[in-house]
Amino acid sequence: MQGKKNIFRFVHYVKRLHEVVDAHSDGKCINAVILIDDTLFTGGSDGKLRTWKAVPTPAGHIELTPDLIVDTDGQPVMSVYFEPTRNEAGNITNGGVMFCGLEDGRVRVFDKTTGAQFDLLGHAKAVHSLGVLQGVVTGVNRDWGY
Repeated sequence: MQGKKNIFRFVHYVKRLHEVVDAHSDGKCINAVILIDDTLFTGGSDGKLRTWKAVPTPAGHIELTPDLIVDTDGQPVMSVYFEPTRNEAGNITNGGVMFCGLEDGRVRVFDKTTGAQFDLLGHAKAVHSLGVLQGVVTGVNRDWGY
């Protein structure tokens, strides 16, 4: 087409449903996010693993309310995984086990039901991803039974 420009416009709209200012201490960034059922898990550079309950509002928005904070001794959280506990009907309960990969190579394990926590050792550098298969946490090429 001589003299005319081909113009293609794509309008992309993302609706912001809720915002939490300073969700992690001192304006630190959030490195890892997962959503399981109505719970949002965030891991930040402030050395905290936080859980938030997603609660619908009458206006059709979602409000995030703080639920639980797990301290990682100041180590930035690089990855997050949650293994929920299910009841006999298969529904997710309030329990479960949270895992977070830390910048110093540890994997912090936290049992939501009992509050017990411990570290899995074996990496020399940051753990950027996690996967759990039938009770074994896997981090790159290290496996631990829990």
